[in-house]
Amino acid sequence: PHDCIGRARRVQVKHRTKQHDVLIEAVQNHNPEVIVIDEIGTVKEVHAAKTISQRGVTLIGTAHGSSLGSILKNSDLNGLIGGLQSTTLGDMEMKKRGKDKKTILERVGMPIFGVAVEVLDKQKFRIYRNVAKTIDAMLADQPYLVEERWREGSEMYSRRFFENPGSPRHQEHSSNALGGHVVQQERFAFIAPP
Repeated sequence: PHDCIGRARRVQVKHRTKQHDVLIEAVQNHNPEVIVIDEIGTVKEVHAAKTISQRGVTLIGTAHGSSLGSILKNSDLNGLIGGLQSTTLGDMEMKKRGKDKKTILERVGMPIFGVAVEVLDKQKFRIYRNVAKTIDAMLADQPYLVEERWREGSEMYSRRFFENPGSPRHQEHSSNALGGHVVQQERFAFIAPP
């Protein structure tokens, strides 16, 4: 194993289609505090991740998509963010919410992960610190809080802003343009140890 995982146990998955079984077996037989799952990609793996999180094990995982919104639209993976259901609104509720459609999508349950990180490239990423609130805001076409961090040379920058779901930035998901209202911006410098 790589030096960065220290004394952690690595459980090899012999065949990709058995990853969900190996995950549950690891929890039952090894009593871990943390499990790291690479590339959650099937409904069975999503269910295994949910089972693990409900057993009090800290879970870190990756899932492939172009954005958090793409995970939301992926029927195999949207269970990671709580799952979706279609709801029909009555006339009064539709007016109360200011909707022009009777049928809306809503989150069914709690997300498996409380925080999500989008890797935009090797030097830039986005952080969603409250996945439940972010997903609810996305589904309601409401602004949601985003933190972007990026590195330029030895300096690290951070910017927090509200993204507007109707903005061209949201539609294109261009990693070079900024959208929304900037709440906070910071600059960090990294100093290499001697």
